[in-house]
Amino acid sequence: HKVVQVSQDFCNTLALTTPLTAPQLSRRLRFIKMASRFVTVCLAAVAAASPVFVTRTTNGTEFDPERGLFPGEVLLVGHEHMEVVNKDSYSAMLATSGILSSPPDVDRSLLDFEEPTEEELKQLDARQASCDMTTAVVITRTDRFYDWDLQMSPVSIAGGNPIDISLTSTYTVTDTLTITGGFSPTVVTGYLTSNFGVSGSRSWATAQAIMVRGTVSAHHTGVMVNNPFKTRRYGRVMRGCLGKQTQIGTFMSDAYEEGSYGGVKWIRGAITPCEKPGVHRPLSRCQGGGNFV
Repeated sequence: HKVVQVSQDFCNTLALTTPLTAPQLSRRLRFIKMASRFVTVCLAAVAAASPVFVTRTTNGTEFDPERGLFPGEVLLVGHEHMEVVNKDSYSAMLATSGILSSPPDVDRSLLDFEEPTEEELKQLDARQASCDMTTAVVITRTDRFYDWDLQMSPVSIAGGNPIDISLTSTYTVTDTLTITGGFSPTVVTGYLTSNFGVSGSRSWATAQAIMVRGTVSAHHTGVMVNNPFKTRRYGRVMRGCLGKQTQIGTFMSDAYEEGSYGGVKWIRGAITPCEKPGVHRPLSRCQGGGNFV
């Protein structure tokens, strides 16, 4: 097969931008017929030129460790780059990228499942003994969202003047896999690994290479947090001959996105000060439920 390069100008000529006379239309139709095999390539070229979610934004500035991070600012870290954006710009970027601003409730309707009895499975095996048994994994829904606050510093209380806080706490996060049904988890983990690079058991510790200083406003209680990006996938596990498969289970996979900085791999996400006016003992999360320690 030949590899054909198609320029954007060529793709643009396929678009009808002005009304055509009959002779012009005839010539255009012959041209389109001749070029029809390139249409898919042009569509791919247009898709490749479309905006995608990247860290760099028009409202962002490169992070300055000497300046630190102030309330109302978000530090994006990933792929050896650190950038500061304000929270409003960050929220708009999340919405444009289809990322939910908070974790959605677990959809029990996609997980609740009445497992076939052993007798029903035996009957299924007997009916389909004449063909190769196949186990299939089907993704039924995918959510990408901005996860709860992960505490990255001690809680600090500012008096009449702002105070500085720094990333000092360590934590570990792990991908998780929930299954319902009598099948081996390796059926799902193998599928997720080969298709999405997710194993269901990856874990990361705090990236100690990242030194970030933040500020708690006067008369506020605050803490530094990380809000990682997480992808949740629901799915079904099917068994039997192709075209006659029976559902034998369901699953839900929660996976963090991987980034790196200073050669240390960790979870991609956003670092920001979480603060509330007044004195709070304990301080509740800004994103999510529960309190910081």
